[in-house]
Amino acid sequence: KWINGYYVANVKDFGALGDNSNDDKTAIQNAINSLGTTGGTVYLPPGIYKVSAALQVNSTVKNVRIIGANGRFPLTGDNGGGTIIRSTSTTNNVFEINNSISVFIGHLGIDSSATKTGGVGILATSNADKQGVTIEQVYIRQMYQGIGIVGYSNVEVRDIEIRDIVASGTYAVMCDQGTDTRQDQIRLENIIVDCVIGGSRHNSCVGFLVKKYSNTIWFKDCVALRCKTGLKFDSSMNGSGTDSNDHGAFHRITNCDFDQNKENGIEISGGNTIWIDNPYASSNGEHGIATDSNFDGVLWIRSPDCRGNGKHGINIGGINHNKIHISTPHCAHNSQTSSGNFHGINADGNNHDIQIIGGQCGGDMYGNTAGQTPNNNSMTQGYGILFNGNNNKRILINSVDVTNNKLGNIGWQNSGVNAAPNSYNYIENNSGYHSSSFGGGSGGGTLASRDTKSATTASLNASASGDLSITAFKAYNLLKIAINHPAWVRLYTDSTSRSNDASRAEGTDPTPGSGVIAEVLTTTAGASTFSMSPGVIGWNNDGTPSTTVYAKVTNKDSSARAITVTLTLIQAEA
Repeated sequence: KWINGYYVANVKDFGALGDNSNDDKTAIQNAINSLGTTGGTVYLPPGIYKVSAALQVNSTVKNVRIIGANGRFPLTGDNGGGTIIRSTSTTNNVFEINNSISVFIGHLGIDSSATKTGGVGILATSNADKQGVTIEQVYIRQMYQGIGIVGYSNVEVRDIEIRDIVASGTYAVMCDQGTDTRQDQIRLENIIVDCVIGGSRHNSCVGFLVKKYSNTIWFKDCVALRCKTGLKFDSSMNGSGTDSNDHGAFHRITNCDFDQNKENGIEISGGNTIWIDNPYASSNGEHGIATDSNFDGVLWIRSPDCRGNGKHGINIGGINHNKIHISTPHCAHNSQTSSGNFHGINADGNNHDIQIIGGQCGGDMYGNTAGQTPNNNSMTQGYGILFNGNNNKRILINSVDVTNNKLGNIGWQNSGVNAAPNSYNYIENNSGYHSSSFGGGSGGGTLASRDTKSATTASLNASASGDLSITAFKAYNLLKIAINHPAWVRLYTDSTSRSNDASRAEGTDPTPGSGVIAEVLTTTAGASTFSMSPGVIGWNNDGTPSTTVYAKVTNKDSSARAITVTLTLIQAEA
């Protein structure tokens, strides 16, 4: 009938009974088809409408509203006053939207009287660049899959509850490019997914799944509980491998809760340019937030709350990303499955381009740090932050409270590439950890730690001399010179100065400005160490400054020796 110039098709006018007995599929489908391309509203009065096959909104029907009589409340059994679409098939979808435009489904419930082994509550599929689907205030339960958005762009899904996915079910909400050009502009808001009610965590269902070339999907105020994984960006989002532009990108996750899932709260295997703001990713069986080796994009994680997870709070499980930025995290009381073996933030070895700024990685479940003690054996979390291996570059950790962990504060090896010049690693201003900076570059305002550099001569006969080059820094503060055998050691600014000084006798002071930086001499048997007091500033004077320290060594032992010279020094120039 027409109401104020708008067409409304009441399904009961087409023969639907809504009595939880009659198969109302044909009657409801006839009501939908009656709208045609002009559009209108299909209204389902309160009742339980059994359907044996999918209700379809195809390309011949447009501008459609399918609405029931529900407010937003849980619907179970014969709960009166609402509208329920009840599937009687083990495999069929309940609603199918196929290449239609401007479709709204809302204010109803969807469930099943049969144990589902397939089928989706609402499946919207476009393979022709279609847009415009809205799903609002729908309650879905006992389905194999909840809501699937395939190919469609400009979609809004909001105020949804999806619960009690069957044991073999695979997802609650999925966004997938399908065979369409791409998927773009999806808004998911206030969606509650609880895969299991009153039982253990689900073995196969992903709460929110994103696949292939899907762009600008924004999640706001969403929840995924007791799923296998709360939110997964699938590796298929990385594109075909032949076109770097078909990465799914520009995703935002804001104020969402991924809690008590069997594996990870958030799992990032694909996609690019992802912002995760204020997530609660806690009490999951494995990690709160995890990336893997498939992820090759840029990721921002801001103010994450990752507590009480079975393994790591945040696990950076690969090295193929472009950059990862983590700010003001709260990662505490993790490593619940094996005390001390997992950490607040963990990064695989040989990593790069990771920033961790502010926040707290340590303490108990509520952030208490028991008097700021560096280590506390009663904690379960091993390290506040751990970078594995000594081949990490461009790592910045600043202003993080890392006190009160079981094993230590920041796990970092001050060796190898970790400590090399121009590694651009800065670990500073962290409560409970002594700073380490190995940056290189200009400016920066950081202090380098003291280091040792050494080299060994060829075998020198007694009283014989030999040239030696020690790789160190372009400029340096010299603190000590150590030798393993009696020797006379001279250090120079360049090789020319060394050559010009070759004829100078022992005990004769060098001429000022002759390029001699320091010299030490001993005839005492065994090893000797000479402290430079006051310290000495040394530098390289090559045409293009290099990191070579030029030395000449004379063997002062009574027999032939290969003499090792070790310098203790602090880098003073990048």
